[in-house]
Amino acid sequence: MVLALGGITLAGPAGAAAPPAADNPRPKPPRAVSEVQRATIPALRRPAAKTIPPAVREFAHARTNGGDFAPNSSLAREVTIPSLPGSNAPTKWYVMPARGGVCIFGGRAGSCVPNALAQHGALYLQFITPVGADAIPPAGQPVPSTIVGASPEGASSVVAKQQDGQQVEGKIMKGVFVLVATDEVTELNFTNRVPMPRLPGR
Repeated sequence: MVLALGGITLAGPAGAAAPPAADNPRPKPPRAVSEVQRATIPALRRPAAKTIPPAVREFAHARTNGGDFAPNSSLAREVTIPSLPGSNAPTKWYVMPARGGVCIFGGRAGSCVPNALAQHGALYLQFITPVGADAIPPAGQPVPSTIVGASPEGASSVVAKQQDGQQVEGKIMKGVFVLVATDEVTELNFTNRVPMPRLPGR
């Protein structure tokens, strides 16, 4: 499957939360990981984290008050990834179910997307690697970055296509994928070597 990326973002594909309408009450966090989420997001089949950092709880609280997804930080799954050369991304990540979606959090940044997008690998965060003293490279210069996200069910590998035409292969571990790019990433290509499971109720 191929996922097209909409340019450089710091919070993945999820947009800013809109305030809930007066006649549209805030959604309540789910009490458990749904069957569909468990079947399609490998990270959510891991045991729940024993300790939830305050930053994760604050992120979930903010998204719930925003009225969009209402993640349950108490159901977060913790995944630790190795520090990769050239990467400035955090090594400890939390994937958690939300009302109608899935969220990921690492360091001080998080993102949420609907279940239908998370099932195809669209739940990710992108960290731009500073170049010298500049947080973002000058216009026209390569944009090195690290992308970390929740891998979809059956994905055995992930390859990113860069703006310069080069391809970079990432790693998938414990239900999370990570790759270090040397230029702007335009596509993520997940290779499935095992058939997708039959979704509950279908």
